Amino acid sequence: MAKLNQSAKVLIGITVMLLTINIILGVVLYNQSSSALLLSIQKRILDVANIAASMIDGNVLDKIKNSDRKTEEYKTVLNTLKYFKNNSDISYIYCVRDSGGKKFSFLIDPAEEDPGEFGSPVVYTDALHKASLGTPAVDQTPYEDNWGQFYSAYSPVFTSDGNIAGIVVADFDAEWYEKQLFHLITTIITTFTVSLFVCLLMIFISIKINRNRIHNIYEQLDTLTNNIKAILFEIDKVSEKKIGFLNIGIRDAFNSVHHDYTIRALKNSVQALSCKLEEKLVLIREWSQTDGLTSLKNKSTYRDAISVIDSKIGKNSNFSVAEFDICGLKKINDNYGHEHGDMMIVDTANILRHVFGADNIYRFGSDEFIGIFTDTTAAKLKELFHKFDESIAALNNTPQRRKAQLFVSKGCASFTIEIDKCYNDVLKRANKEMYDDKAKFYAARGERQKTLSHCSVPAPDSAADAKIRSIR
Repeated sequence: MAKLNQSAKVLIGITVMLLTINIILGVVLYNQSSSALLLSIQKRILDVANIAASMIDGNVLDKIKNSDRKTEEYKTVLNTLKYFKNNSDISYIYCVRDSGGKKFSFLIDPAEEDPGEFGSPVVYTDALHKASLGTPAVDQTPYEDNWGQFYSAYSPVFTSDGNIAGIVVADFDAEWYEKQLFHLITTIITTFTVSLFVCLLMIFISIKINRNRIHNIYEQLDTLTNNIKAILFEIDKVSEKKIGFLNIGIRDAFNSVHHDYTIRALKNSVQALSCKLEEKLVLIREWSQTDGLTSLKNKSTYRDAISVIDSKIGKNSNFSVAEFDICGLKKINDNYGHEHGDMMIVDTANILRHVFGADNIYRFGSDEFIGIFTDTTAAKLKELFHKFDESIAALNNTPQRRKAQLFVSKGCASFTIEIDKCYNDVLKRANKEMYDDKAKFYAARGERQKTLSHCSVPAPDSAADAKIRSIR
């Protein structure tokens, strides 16, 4: 009975411990999974809202009235919204207008069933208010209106003079998110219940089977300990140097060695895990610093590079800046589709990588690349520009070339201590040269240059972005 009671105590203690661990793990897993799922949803709908906003002409949207439903301008905006609704997993996408006093109203709603009427009020959220001030935002908690309960993302649409013409809203059904959480809870509870039952069953069977074996092992261990002690005693007698192992009890010595081995094994396991985590961390850092389409450095890395340059700028500074812009990308997207436009972007990135080196080139915008070069003069960049033009021409002359020809405007400038106080001063001159080059391209084709001021771009999300857009 004493043995059975002891086994029962061990089993109950292990049960409580496993149950506690399972509960803690379940709570942690639920919190992390729900947060990760919500973050993924928020990022997805914010991307949709931002891209849709960038494709809408703010000057057109700013002038739309309820009576404009049959105009081509109204239909263009409506079709753009319909495209994103039909090709994404969002519930609704529409445009709203700031009516003042933290009040907003429907502007354009492409929903086929029960669309929001022009001028009807929209539910206010903090994220919507933030977007009305010029910064894209997404709801942290769901809100409810006449169409259901949603998480929404908001992205402002700008006019050519920088005013906000309207806000693109992308809705995601909160009920789907709640269903996923319910399935997650059900899965966690079921998995942990089964695992707890299996663990307890295995522990109980192990205790029953190994009780006698453990007793025999202890007896054999005592015999082994005595034999080791005798061997070490004989060695100690013939050795000129005392080994010192006999200064502690054999059983204590054995336990000490065994304990030390366990710690080393644990340490090795932790070190191996740490190495694996460091490898993954390096990979994650590479992802965070790399543009997904072109595999070049992205805008975040570009901002870091600018900060480093400005922090060290002075009379010993020696760097050059080059700016590249794909001509007519919007027209290519409109005529041949965005997939073809992406191919043009990738072609440009590959040539830039080959001519200037991947470490020097950053993808700043949809069709814009910027190069930062240390210890490279403007004259050297001109030589590289010539090689770049030759590579573009070779690409355009390739058999079975894409439907559209690739043309890239470019400009460069080098830091001059007498006229440049910061990185942005150099960039301004490179930017001007790039736009002069673009003007020549459009003039040669007999077309009117489409400057950035005709496009709708999101508000700057950093000082570096503001510097770039301030020179347009």
